[in-house]
Amino acid sequence: ITLPGKDGAAVFSAIHQTRPELPVVILAEIESIESALDCVKRGAFDFLIKPFDLERLVIIVRNALAIHELKARAQQLEDALTEAHGFDQIVARSSVMRTLVEQARRTAMSDANVLIVGESGSGREVLARAIHFASARKKGPFVAINCGAIPETLLESELFGDEKDAGASARRVGCFAQADGGTLFLDEINKMQPDAQTRLLRALENCDIHRMGGNSAMKINTRIISTTSLDLQSRSQRAKFRADLCYRLAMPILQMPPLRERHEDVGAMGDSCEKGVHGLGVRAFGRTQN
Repeated sequence: ITLPGKDGAAVFSAIHQTRPELPVVILAEIESIESALDCVKRGAFDFLIKPFDLERLVIIVRNALAIHELKARAQQLEDALTEAHGFDQIVARSSVMRTLVEQARRTAMSDANVLIVGESGSGREVLARAIHFASARKKGPFVAINCGAIPETLLESELFGDEKDAGASARRVGCFAQADGGTLFLDEINKMQPDAQTRLLRALENCDIHRMGGNSAMKINTRIISTTSLDLQSRSQRAKFRADLCYRLAMPILQMPPLRERHEDVGAMGDSCEKGVHGLGVRAFGRTQN
């Protein structure tokens, strides 16, 4: 901490600004322990008090290097996931797909809920993952649930979880809580029943959820990307889907064209398969196998 010219706290700030991933250990006298603690609060790995124990120094440095390596590996995995599910992996030679991808890229820069409208098998989930991994939430989880594949009586439990005394042997974490800080993908939301729609609307309005059988609210920070094969706005007019929920879900609406309208993309999909690229159209063809 105590150095001539520029003190150690200032040196640490300069290192942390240019190399934030680099572990820094602070050496301080007992009189400057407050400054050392302040450095730790601002991101320093640890600190030692003079006169320091050499064995403790070795342990701290060894731990710092190990954690630094783990963070580097985690970053490599994150980069690999982003590349595997990014927009560059989407086959988009047709003008309609190029327009859609450009719209989706702009959507990824915001934090608004997204509704993807298109036929089943057209690659809606692939587009949703690309939006997630291009957004500020890419470090968070991407949790997917098919609203049409879960019985009505279980869907709310899947979404919001269960308290231990609500017929469950243990407290169960729902998909909303699992996706906290990330993205919750609701596939075929048009098949969601009215009671679940009401609970979902309340969660979006209040930014909190209640586990089934529970009274306490839990704050959530979850982005919703949902899909539908039907026109939700027309369904809301027929009182089959809540109009206010439709408004909350469809901040931007992305229209996914079916493969039969993307003739230029179909030929490119074979080339993509040979190169190992799993683009939007490739996933769409293999949807039934997934």
